[in-house]
Amino acid sequence: MQTYGFPQLEPSTTSLPFEENQLTHSRALDRALILEAQVLDCVLRHDAKRVGITPYIHVTLAFFSSRPQAPASHGEGGCLMTRLQPLVNWSLFAEVLDKISQSTESGNGGHEATAQAPTDPFPCLFQDITGMERRAVNPLPEDYEIRGYAWESHYLPQNWFAQDSRDHDERSLEATWMDKQRIARCVWLRNKLANQTILP
Repeated sequence: MQTYGFPQLEPSTTSLPFEENQLTHSRALDRALILEAQVLDCVLRHDAKRVGITPYIHVTLAFFSSRPQAPASHGEGGCLMTRLQPLVNWSLFAEVLDKISQSTESGNGGHEATAQAPTDPFPCLFQDITGMERRAVNPLPEDYEIRGYAWESHYLPQNWFAQDSRDHDERSLEATWMDKQRIARCVWLRNKLANQTILP
């Protein structure tokens, strides 16, 4: 199996027990982060224009941008992203993001994707004449996979799912506007990560 130069941990002779043990927790976290970096590296080496990797890239960016200050483990002062950062091929990540952003014109459901700066509002949100925040498009299928995670509130707007009248099966169907919306979000998330000096 090709390892792409990732550090290899010595295989354990026994399964790691679920216990409040800092060393055990740290070792399990290291294994998870290495696996995440390896999977991401494999995905990034596919042709973004021919293979549908944009949803995966979108969720990965959303997670990375939402967790820069997350504690790495119980009682440790480090951050999750601090431990993950040296494992990720950020130059390859940036190269793939460039290809994705150039693959189609940014837009979402007829509304121009203007949320480019990290301080801009969430893409596809706009204000009506009363000043109320409105949604230009429905949630993406992967938004429902993000729903319920602790970091959801750091990414998706409040009450993001409240106005979605589609049934469960319809939510998972792809529509023509979705890829453009994903690209708009990826551009926005990339700028957030660049602002955090994580992505070039």
